[in-house]
Amino acid sequence: MMSRTEDRAVENWGDAGRHAGARGVAGGTRAASPVGRAPLRVLVVAPSHDLLGGQSIHAAQLVSELNKDPSFEVGFVPINPRAPGVLGRLQRVKYARTLVRFPLYIWKLLTNVPRCDVLHVSSAALSSFLVTTTPAVLVGKLFRRKVVLNYHAGQAEEHLRDWRRTALPVIRMADATVVSSGWLVDVFARHGLRARAIFNHVELDEFKFRERRPLRPVFLSNRNFDPIYNVPCVLRAFALVQKRFPEARLLVAGDGPQRAEIEGLVRELNLRHV
Repeated sequence: MMSRTEDRAVENWGDAGRHAGARGVAGGTRAASPVGRAPLRVLVVAPSHDLLGGQSIHAAQLVSELNKDPSFEVGFVPINPRAPGVLGRLQRVKYARTLVRFPLYIWKLLTNVPRCDVLHVSSAALSSFLVTTTPAVLVGKLFRRKVVLNYHAGQAEEHLRDWRRTALPVIRMADATVVSSGWLVDVFARHGLRARAIFNHVELDEFKFRERRPLRPVFLSNRNFDPIYNVPCVLRAFALVQKRFPEARLLVAGDGPQRAEIEGLVRELNLRHV
């Protein structure tokens, strides 16, 4: 898995993407490249695990799996690069972090994109699309590279409707657009955009079945504390469950801007075992 690797070199190109693949090479699991055929150089632009969430996890899996195939050479540029020294401390401050990160991010794009063949850009919506996705797509097209836009955002309808002047032209620049559901394909189609659905997957090998004796009412919520995921609704639903099953437990795994609100709601609903 790709962890906090953004400052590691990737041979003579890329930024950090072959960390996962390098383990395969060291362990002898990566086959040699086909004779006489250079590997396709793919640059993945996505959040690092410093912004833990679905996109960073998906990017880590993508880098890891592509690096198992000798036909690919994969690099990684984080949309949230770490700044050195005093500037790094400024990244802890809201808004200031964007001013610090943006020039560094643009520099990493300009130095890495020319060395790739295909640019894979993970995209969110709204202001994040403007600040991180748009520069990546523009730099990709500046250097005449193929661009795959991987759009993961539940706010797609709002984004494409309210930000159409900045969103639609950039999306149309991409050579291919991938989304995670048929619903998003339909949303894009309503705005005259073509997209292909490639659904999210689960790494089944990471999970081992364990028979529960007895089977207890234990629940897991693994969404970050962001309004779009509506974790407070999960808490209210669990309150109804706990009225019937007082021993029920809820594990809430996540973090985000609603943390204080969610912790307050747990107290307000008098929930136990959360």
